[in-house]
Amino acid sequence: MGLKKEKTSNRIQVVLLIVCLVGFSYLIFRDVTKREIVYIDTVRLLNSYKGIEQAKAELEAKAKAYQSRLDTLQAEMSTLATDLNNRAAKLTARERKLMEDLINSKQAQIEQYGGVIKTKIQEDNMALTGKVLTRVNEFVKRYGESKGYRIILATSQSGNIVYGTTEADITDQIIKGLNEEYQTVAK
Repeated sequence: MGLKKEKTSNRIQVVLLIVCLVGFSYLIFRDVTKREIVYIDTVRLLNSYKGIEQAKAELEAKAKAYQSRLDTLQAEMSTLATDLNNRAAKLTARERKLMEDLINSKQAQIEQYGGVIKTKIQEDNMALTGKVLTRVNEFVKRYGESKGYRIILATSQSGNIVYGTTEADITDQIIKGLNEEYQTVAK
């Protein structure tokens, strides 16, 4: 009977040892194979994402078109001012007053259009930035779900993440995936 008790005790010890090893292995390898909280360096991401380059190019094209129209208005006003100076001696006081009023009107139009352009460029910038950030956020969400992350944090220049290990930094993977997706969509 003593031998049977000893065998049973040994079996229990072996089973407990196996259970402890499995549990300990799980605790060790769980964090190595599956990080649940990771972060993205947003400055690096936005500087490397090709979709940002396209948005900037679109905004610059719109700004050039606005500036071209403004240049046309300024050229018209300059032509009127030159015409007034060249013909000033030949014009009656009434004609000179009408031309001066026309020049002043053009100047006011240019100033008003300049304000409209500034507002429009800001609105266009916000709209384009919003589209890009929506694409980035949707991609990050899909990426996080596919990798099983519980939380993806984002660093910023204001420093909302003070420290993160390089293993928790998934910025390069996000940039690579976003740019690959962008290349497919852009074609």
